[in-house]
Amino acid sequence: MKPTTENNQRGLRFKLLLTSPQGRSAERLVLDGYRGWRRGLAARDMDALERIWKQFEAILGDSSAALAFSAMADFVHALDLCSSCPLRGRAVDDARLHPDEALVIGLVSTLQNDDTRTAEFCLNALTCASRCQEVGGAASMLAMALKSGGHTLLPASIELQQPLHTPINQTVH
Repeated sequence: MKPTTENNQRGLRFKLLLTSPQGRSAERLVLDGYRGWRRGLAARDMDALERIWKQFEAILGDSSAALAFSAMADFVHALDLCSSCPLRGRAVDDARLHPDEALVIGLVSTLQNDDTRTAEFCLNALTCASRCQEVGGAASMLAMALKSGGHTLLPASIELQQPLHTPINQTVH
């Protein structure tokens, strides 16, 4: 694992330690699925959604792909419901990882690997307190769908660079 990002966008200072999505199908599904669904929804780009579906189907097979694809759609939709501070990301083919994308991968990873503390941090960094339950539920469904399809992300961890007593949910929601 290596530090992949530092995020100051929401008043947070941290380094998320996770495995690069390059060469790992589970991490790649989360990153590409997140990017593809965001692109598909924002630009009404059906081709982007079709490419993501084909990727899920090729890696997971028909039945697991349908479950994971649907769970990804629900997760991205739940994240996008807070329009006062929308999440950011990079283009589908960009090799770099945006801090919000690192939090998305980190959340799914920590849910699959039973790391409650880091999962809560990622969740609170991604959305406001009033949306945590819905976003967390959608992320859990995605994590379970990928795991049941045989794709578990490697564990992620967080290195906090702010005092623990500082409220971490300082979004503008």
